Amino acid sequence: MNKLLKYNQAKYEILNVIAKDKLKVGDRLPAERDLSSRFNFSSISLRRALKELAEQGYVEKRHGSGTYLARSVCNWEKKGEMMFLEIVRSDIPPTASTYQVKEFMRERNIDLKILTAIRPDTNIANAASSCIGIFVSGWIDEEWIAFLKMLDIPMIIIGSNPFMNIIPTVDWDWEKAASMMVKEFVHKGYHKIGLITGAREYYPSRLIYNGFCNAMKKAGLGVNERQVVWIPVGQSYEAISDFLNLGDKYDAIVVEAGPLLQFQICYWGRDAKKPELGVLGVIGFDKPSEKVMAMSFKKSMYLVAAEAFFESLNQPGYFESSILIEPVLIQNPRHIENA
Repeated sequence: MNKLLKYNQAKYEILNVIAKDKLKVGDRLPAERDLSSRFNFSSISLRRALKELAEQGYVEKRHGSGTYLARSVCNWEKKGEMMFLEIVRSDIPPTASTYQVKEFMRERNIDLKILTAIRPDTNIANAASSCIGIFVSGWIDEEWIAFLKMLDIPMIIIGSNPFMNIIPTVDWDWEKAASMMVKEFVHKGYHKIGLITGAREYYPSRLIYNGFCNAMKKAGLGVNERQVVWIPVGQSYEAISDFLNLGDKYDAIVVEAGPLLQFQICYWGRDAKKPELGVLGVIGFDKPSEKVMAMSFKKSMYLVAAEAFFESLNQPGYFESSILIEPVLIQNPRHIENA
């Protein structure tokens, strides 16, 4: 990974030297020895960078004379191309927003190629071969991990996945968010707390469940299956209605933001006293209520991933482990910013 990054970094710095020194077509570039000492690149990295620049028509190598500029280079010259690969299931449309990543890269002269896929194939491999790195989001399994590693291209996974310990990942800290919400409810004196989260196979839901259970146990409160609603894909109303029909009375319920609207609809018209809600991953509410708390996050995971990758271009080894974005408790939803 670092070898590829070092080579690309050398290539970008050579282009910057050409632009900064205002070299014109036919002008001679600084000698490899001078470039090496100027930027602390190895001769292997420099020669590989110059070789590709020659193949792209930017420079011309003249034996015994040096390297000369063969094509005009401006400050706005593109630094390369990234791929944003969203992995979906056949029955689920893509949901990830790439706008922030695309804008961030555009401002730094890096194009973003966006692809959606269900399974690995040669088309993805061919498209990735010209990219300096890959953002990956969605339903990642062992087959995808093996395929992505085979590409041998720097990558960052955006969002929770079972492989966060072996591939750099940027994600919201769902486990900590659920734990903090439970602690807040316990601090308020609540003892009967429920959880409504997503499907069992949805990895963030499992992290939320872990955080919920750990915080409940630390507070000396038991957890049983009646307290937890796992919502299968496409069955939100059925699962929530079944949960409410059990007749258990809760002081508070921790709700993942996804099924919040369905919960409110299912609860509408019931005579029972409405519990206080703690919503995880919320973006905002139309009408703030003192019966609702929200757990948001300090930064967009997409923007943090873009920042981390760009830094890694200049600092090889900068991003070698996963980054978890801290949650923040918001008592008044009117002040929630888009995470």
